[in-house]
Amino acid sequence: MRFTVAGIFFYVINALTGWCVKTHMAVAQATVYQNRLTRLCVDRAVPHAPGQHIYVCVPSISLIQWHPFTISGSDQNSLTVHARAVGGFTKKLCWWPDNTQRRVILSGPYGKGVQVGRGSDLSKVIFLAAGSGFAYIIPTLVDLLKNRRQTKSSNCPVEVVWCVRDLDEVQWFQEEIEMALDIAQGFMDVMEKDKEEVDLITPEGPEIRLCLKIHYTNTYFGDQEESFVVTAPAPALSDSDSSSGHISPGSATTKSATFTADKLAPHLPFAGDDRVEWVGSRLDVAEYIQQHITETPRDKALDIVGCGPPQLLAQLHNAVANKEQLSGCCTGTTATDMPKHSHDKHHAHGHHHNHTRAGRKGSKNSSGDSLTIVIKLGTSSICDEVTHFPLLSTLSLIIETILKLKAQGHRVVLVTSGAIGVGLRRLNLASKPKELAKIQAIAAVGQGRLMSLYDDLFSQFNQPIAQILLTKNDLADRTQYLNACNTIDALLEMDVVPIVNENDTISVSEIRFGDNDTLSAITAGMIHADYLFLMTDVDCLYTDNPRTNPDAEPVLIVDDIAALKEKVSVTTAGSSLGTGGMVTKLIAAELATAAGVTTVITRGSTPQRIFQIISQPIQHTGSASPRPDRTSDEASSTFMATSSLVTNSIPLHTRFLAKDNPMVDRKWWILHGLHASGTIYIDRGAYKAVTNATQKSSLFAAGIVDCKGTFVAQQSVRVVYRPGDFVKKDGQTQEGDKGAESVNEPEEIEVGKGLVNYASHEILRIMGCHSRQIIERLGYAEAECVIHRENLTRTKLTKP
Repeated sequence: MRFTVAGIFFYVINALTGWCVKTHMAVAQATVYQNRLTRLCVDRAVPHAPGQHIYVCVPSISLIQWHPFTISGSDQNSLTVHARAVGGFTKKLCWWPDNTQRRVILSGPYGKGVQVGRGSDLSKVIFLAAGSGFAYIIPTLVDLLKNRRQTKSSNCPVEVVWCVRDLDEVQWFQEEIEMALDIAQGFMDVMEKDKEEVDLITPEGPEIRLCLKIHYTNTYFGDQEESFVVTAPAPALSDSDSSSGHISPGSATTKSATFTADKLAPHLPFAGDDRVEWVGSRLDVAEYIQQHITETPRDKALDIVGCGPPQLLAQLHNAVANKEQLSGCCTGTTATDMPKHSHDKHHAHGHHHNHTRAGRKGSKNSSGDSLTIVIKLGTSSICDEVTHFPLLSTLSLIIETILKLKAQGHRVVLVTSGAIGVGLRRLNLASKPKELAKIQAIAAVGQGRLMSLYDDLFSQFNQPIAQILLTKNDLADRTQYLNACNTIDALLEMDVVPIVNENDTISVSEIRFGDNDTLSAITAGMIHADYLFLMTDVDCLYTDNPRTNPDAEPVLIVDDIAALKEKVSVTTAGSSLGTGGMVTKLIAAELATAAGVTTVITRGSTPQRIFQIISQPIQHTGSASPRPDRTSDEASSTFMATSSLVTNSIPLHTRFLAKDNPMVDRKWWILHGLHASGTIYIDRGAYKAVTNATQKSSLFAAGIVDCKGTFVAQQSVRVVYRPGDFVKKDGQTQEGDKGAESVNEPEEIEVGKGLVNYASHEILRIMGCHSRQIIERLGYAEAECVIHRENLTRTKLTKP
């Protein structure tokens, strides 16, 4: 009896455990493909969703090892995974005899399933994969196609782009690809029919517009393209066809052979199938995404799903992060190779939602379009310079303006100074002290009082506010930068007015340089604002200080800030309470316009001007027309305004036009949000390569001539070209860049900023050497390049 009770007890425990941890005992059919891959098919119904993963234990290999795999099949009556041989466990799977059965233990599925292409307002669904990341894409694709057939939902086009460098990868998923293509043509029952019977099945419904493009190249996202290289059994070619050695006609060999695209095309998988397009070049992700966004109507959206190496996801994220017409969802995974076993994070995936931007280059008007507006208040607009009492009348007007903008449907963020001024009033101090510690202490006192003042004023209208304190160091960390973006965006969605300020208590740079102007520009770039208003104590920017020079003339429109700096004087200091003047506002305008934000300088005591300014959008014209009283020389300036804008209906202000081609979010962050920890000097050849407008290259060690500063990998550095520098390689004694001319060349040209793959002491050891020599110099090779082109942001350059 006691044995019976014990048996029942352990049976119940086992059943409960299996139910809680979702464990299944099953038999797997193993199919071993040539060249490092095993396909496991479990003939058992395990409910799962596309994008989920499952843990697999093979008792005949190890009883204690569990390995996660992405579920690459879509059939609910079976479970399919692809295991690529990259380690001990997966290598042992490849040792199985082909078409044999083994007992396996499954745990799962785990993870959240992904559903795409369900919206009725979609223009196109795009799947983007590299290598065996296709294992994540194919079940999601098949699920979408089946859903389209069953629900007869919106039939927007579906495009699949797959980057491969090994033809075996295509053969691994050949069955799944054929299934997807057949479903798209209307053969819903193709899985349940023999291949001989497929031609007898009647298509169900209209054909789904599915396009599969396979980019076959020797590298996924390398900087240099080479010919096709095949390491699979080579087709029969004549002597003249092979460029890498003789291959006898009709022979099959695993020796690498190089072919041109037209020679190789007939031997590729799906050759002759018009549903599959082969492309013999590397995919430019940014250009590809930009093309589709441009073709997307404003009332439509894109759904983009990406899976592959980190380089692919970085390019995909950069391509969609700052695009105004993308309102769909971009789903990505950080897996470098989904079928290979590793830890859980290889299966994690997330959603990155991008709001549809209201407009480009500040071109929206008051026709009902929603704008995102950042308003920056200087200390002189908040406190009296002498008494330090708050200017309640000005603050009330600004708050009233913000509330009216919100009532019109606009999103408003307020960036404020004034903590030190309010602190001086609270402590009854006559002037700002010189000691840094005392200034920061006053700021700590004033910040609480300042927010209390804002809360009292906004509360009169039942408007909630939120305080956000930032420093440069906070924004220098990419994760914190994105968190700040998400937080501000969430507050705006909750109808809260975010009030942003520099953390004066700990921020030294802000107190010295008036960094709230820069902070407002960074904030505007973070949230992809349409307008940045720098409210100050003057109407606009003048050619000289209007307080001392009565002949100073207003500058109304600025299209070229560099030209502006050469023609106007902006050396005026800030107020006695503030920390900056017009110089910091020009810096802020330069940062904001580079991110696509139209920047306006206007008087803070008359905030109602904002309504008139945003109702009159101005486009780039290439050059501005002169005012009637200007000379022809002045008329050639690209930053002066047209006389038609100087009317009674438009208040006096200076408008900095946004760039035609603003930087994408991540590149803008690298260039303007990061502090450079060092400097890398490059030669003329590297300068030409990284600044090539048609095919920008990464920065390799061969083109580096010097390195200054101390930094570690993944830190930001300046990249500088110094004419006359020449890489001194082994056995060379010549000096001077042979291709450089010393006449009329600047001493240094700043190329941009980038994130390095090597520390400063490593770069000093490998500079001047070829990429394949890095492992000889260091004993290891973290990457082929020192700075990848996706991590290199270029400034406006002077051609050497």
